[in-house]
Amino acid sequence: MHVQLQSIAISVEDLDRAIDWWHRIFGFQVVTRTHLEALGADVAIIQGLDFRLELIQVPHAQRFDALFAAPPAHLLAIGAKALVLETGDLSSLTRILEEHGVTFLWQELALEIGVATAIRDSEGNLINIFQKTASSRSNGLTCGTDAGDPE
Repeated sequence: MHVQLQSIAISVEDLDRAIDWWHRIFGFQVVTRTHLEALGADVAIIQGLDFRLELIQVPHAQRFDALFAAPPAHLLAIGAKALVLETGDLSSLTRILEEHGVTFLWQELALEIGVATAIRDSEGNLINIFQKTASSRSNGLTCGTDAGDPE
């Protein structure tokens, strides 16, 4: 049986703002946009960086502060923590993100698994972007698969 990731779903307060942010920052394009009557939700499927995001807006959505705590306190709430991306040139990507005025939690922080820049999207969700380093490769620590270094 073959199973693969179809998309990652994110509940958003403002669908248009979220679509705009993902397009401006990472070049995502809208694949489809619809209303799901059974859920009372407006949904946009957007695609970029070789994956799809499902952005979902419902009336009267609530923000739970524990889910948006700054690291490392974000680990105390059970559930999804971050969208984790990988790049082969974190310095260049960090400069581009600065030019776009994104909200940073940290920039090019050295970790045992490589170097990371962490940002928040338009809804406050944590996005952590890694670059493997020679030392993280040599000691076997990785932040994902070893299928190659994404550019």
